[in-house]
Amino acid sequence: AALTCFLVNLLLDNLDGALARALKQESAFGAWLDVWVDNASRGLLWVLALPHGLGLLPVLLEATVFTITHASGGAAWKTGCFVGAPHWVTWLMAGNFRTPQGAVVVCGLMGAPLWAWVRSVRPASALAAPW
Repeated sequence: AALTCFLVNLLLDNLDGALARALKQESAFGAWLDVWVDNASRGLLWVLALPHGLGLLPVLLEATVFTITHASGGAAWKTGCFVGAPHWVTWLMAGNFRTPQGAVVVCGLMGAPLWAWVRSVRPASALAAPW
């Protein structure tokens, strides 16, 4: 069930944003909901993958960052919150993650909890020890 939720979120994540932009239906609530659903789907995998409640650590970290950036930037959190940020942060956030470095960040953000979950469910798989 957790994997299904995660994969459905991956499929719909870009579609809903593109559709909202095409229909001129973007809103601060939609921006908030999009990130919240992403965090929740990743969080579910983290919680199920890591033992002894350790899965709550990345969930709480993401929730804290999400709260702070949305409180200070609202719907423009990807641009407005990082004006005075260090150069490496603005470099990663450039182009709304639509750059090579942004693709790596998104792959890591979405891939790490998936890898941890697969490793916890199938510890003898090739993903358990890729080295």
